[in-house]
Order: sequence, then structure tokens, then C-alpha cells
Amino acid sequence: MQSASKLIYRGKLLGSLPTVGEIHKEIAVSEETVTWISLQRDIIANILLGKDPRLLVIVGPCSIHDVQAAVDYAKRLFVLQNKYLSKMYIVMRTYLRNLEPVKAGRE
Repeated sequence: MQSASKLIYRGKLLGSLPTVGEIHKEIAVSEETVTWISLQRDIIANILLGKDPRLLVIVGPCSIHDVQAAVDYAKRLFVLQNKYLSKMYIVMRTYLRNLEPVKAGRE
């Protein structure tokens, strides 16, 4: 039986998978960020439950191919969010495209 901590493709050992602890260390977020995310989720939940009368507006881009363009887009949405905050809550939702896709089956 193969170990769950090993990455194996077509019978070849490609490497070891990181542990949950290693992943948390690598992408650790601050307590401030955790609090901010929790607040945003609460706001969205309250809108969906009808406790907050604002309109929830979820906008794209569908996927991000250019990080700088996405940051610029987010900044523009932030300005609109502040302008219409009393009437609507704008959320940017996107799919983060892998910029260096793995080519499966090529050796």
C-alpha cells in the first residue's frame, strides 16, 4: 500500500506531499486577516438571510491571467463598493488560474 504522504504518478515517486502544518506555515495569514474574512462572511450571510437589506452583487472576472490587472480591477471595485455601500455589497469572485500548468502524461 502506498503512503498518503507520497506523490506518485504512473508508478514513479515524484516527491512527498507537505503536511497540513507545513501548508499552514507557508500560507499563514495574520489574525487581522482572519478577522476580516470572518466579518465579510457574516455580512454576506446577513444579506442572504434577509437581515441586511442591501443587494449582494458578485462580480468576476471569471479567471485571473494577469495578476496586476486583477489588482487594478479590485481597486476599482473597492471605490464602487464605498460609493454604494448603503445600497449594495460588492464581492469580487474569481478563479485563480494555474499560471504554469502541469502537463500530465509527458515524461
